[in-house]
Amino acid sequence: MSIVGTKAARHSNLGCVPLVAIQKENRSGRPAYAAGQGTSNSEAVIVAQDVPAFRRARGWQQCVVFAWGALAFLPVTFLAPQVITGAFADLNGDVADVLGTGAILVFFQMLAITPLITIGGPRWFVPLRWWFGEMFFFTAITDLIIAAITTGATFHGGFLARTTGHTFLLLGTSAALLSVPLALTSSHHAQRALGRNWKPFHRVMTYLIWALILLHLLLLFGYNGQRFLQAVAGSIPLAFLRLPVVRRWWVDQRKRHGWQAWWLWLAGIALAALFCAGMAGLVREEVFKGVNAFMMHPVSD
Repeated sequence: MSIVGTKAARHSNLGCVPLVAIQKENRSGRPAYAAGQGTSNSEAVIVAQDVPAFRRARGWQQCVVFAWGALAFLPVTFLAPQVITGAFADLNGDVADVLGTGAILVFFQMLAITPLITIGGPRWFVPLRWWFGEMFFFTAITDLIIAAITTGATFHGGFLARTTGHTFLLLGTSAALLSVPLALTSSHHAQRALGRNWKPFHRVMTYLIWALILLHLLLLFGYNGQRFLQAVAGSIPLAFLRLPVVRRWWVDQRKRHGWQAWWLWLAGIALAALFCAGMAGLVREEVFKGVNAFMMHPVSD
């Protein structure tokens, strides 16, 4: 149900990195890391996350990053009143609809960053990959913990029955738990320790979580279920733009022809429309049930 993916290092398809850091420059005015000089851990992390690009961005662009990133707080915020007041009966019905759906939405926002770079080229929003990855992990694990505590009326039995008692529960739980090693290895220290294995590890684990989310929704709602079809629709553009041959061709055409490449505009609009069509239903579900949960008026399916 919840799921988590995170990270990305330099030139990676995923992402991880703090928004604020310090960048030193040498006498030539170039960043120290660009000149091949020794770098601190924070500087090396900055390189991986393109934080300098964010710091050089215009004011409105930085505002967009912070505003977009703040949306990741919404799923947990929606359920905060029920958690604070101990309304466990309401949480039993809302945790999957609000936190589960919210975690999926955060996950897809994380996945969307790399295709956006491929389409347009700018990198000032790259740090959001790390942020959405970490918030994804937090939302998914919170969803798992609350569900294990409060869903006894729906899934009879103990802790294992509530988290792995059905195949779709097992898949959702597995996806959430797989986010743990990703979160723990998203730092620069972990990147150095894993060396060349870091990038393949994060890529495989993230794609595995992605597949588990789709399988979880397939078993929960069926092959013609709305949420499953919405997730598939959102996945198609993200997967298509990650294909190496497509990515190389797109970047080459963009660099050759710039904004005059009308065929890229048409393809981009079509892919964006498909992605938005898939996410729109999930967003409506999240906002409708989330707002009602926040107002302590849970909505039953």
